[in-house]
Amino acid sequence: MRTGTTARSIAITGAALLAITACGGGDEGGDTGAEGDGGGEKQVNIYGTDGNMGNALGEDFSEEGALAGMKGTTPLTDLSEDFKNRLLEIDPDLQDYNYAGETYDAVVLSGLAAQAAGSTEANVFKEYVNGLTFGGEACTDFASCKAILDAGGNVDYDGASGPLSFADPGEPAEASFGLLQFGEDNTLDDDATEFVIAGDEENAATDEGPAPAAAGTTTSEPLVIGTLLPLTGNLAFLGPRRSPVPRWPSRTSTPPAGCSASPCSSSRVTPVTPRPTPRPRPSTVCCRPGPT
Repeated sequence: MRTGTTARSIAITGAALLAITACGGGDEGGDTGAEGDGGGEKQVNIYGTDGNMGNALGEDFSEEGALAGMKGTTPLTDLSEDFKNRLLEIDPDLQDYNYAGETYDAVVLSGLAAQAAGSTEANVFKEYVNGLTFGGEACTDFASCKAILDAGGNVDYDGASGPLSFADPGEPAEASFGLLQFGEDNTLDDDATEFVIAGDEENAATDEGPAPAAAGTTTSEPLVIGTLLPLTGNLAFLGPRRSPVPRWPSRTSTPPAGCSASPCSSSRVTPVTPRPTPRPRPSTVCCRPGPT
C-alpha cells in the first residue's frame, strides 16, 4: 500500500494542531497545559488509524525518530512467517500486510463454497459459506479442504487469518486488529505490535446450511471474483489495479480470457497497467470447481 498522500495529510494535520495549540487554541477558556499566558510550543499526540499506520508513512519524514512512539490501530491479523514469506515471493518490496490474510481467506472460502455447491452462481453457493467455517474437520488450505469435500466430509476452514466465525448474515462475528507503534527509524516496531480480538464468538452462526453437492459435481462456468481499486480521489494511493490469478485445474482445457491456465491451488498477484480513465475496472479471479 502506498501512503504518500496519507503521510502528507497527517503531517500537515499535525503541524496545524501544533500551531493552534502553540497559539493558545484548543479548549475555550481552559488550561492549555502551560503556566502563565499559555504561549509557547506544546506537545501534541497524534493517534493513527488504518492507512496511516503503515511503514510507507515514514518515507515522508527525513528526521530520525520523527514518528518514534506514535501509536495507532489498523485491521491486522497475526500472520505466520510462512504466509509472509509467500507474499514476499510475489512482491519482495511489500512493506505491510494489511488485509492480506483476510483477502486470501475470502477467495479460498468462495472457491470452497462453489465446490460444495457444485455451482459458481453466487446466489447458490452463498448458502454454504458459513457452514465451511465450523463444526467439521479442520483444514488450512484449498487443496486439503477440497479433499475433505471430495470424500464426502464436513469442512472447518481455518485460514491464514486464523479460525473463522461468521454471524448468520455473513459478517465476521469476531475479528482481529493490531495495536501498532513506530520506532526510532520511523518504521513500525514489530516487537511492539499487539493483536486484539474484537467481537463475540457467541454470535457466530450455528446453521451449517444445505448438504454439499455430490462429490465430483462440476460446472462449465468458471468462478469469477471481482475487486475494485480507485484510480482517482482520496483513496487513489491504494495503488494500481492488481489481478489475482489462482491456478486452474489441470483437467481444464481452455481458461477464459485473462485467466491463468495452471491448476487451482494457489494464487499470485500481477500488476495491471492503469489506463488514464477515472473509472475503476474490476480485476478477476478465475477458478473452475471440480476434481484436479
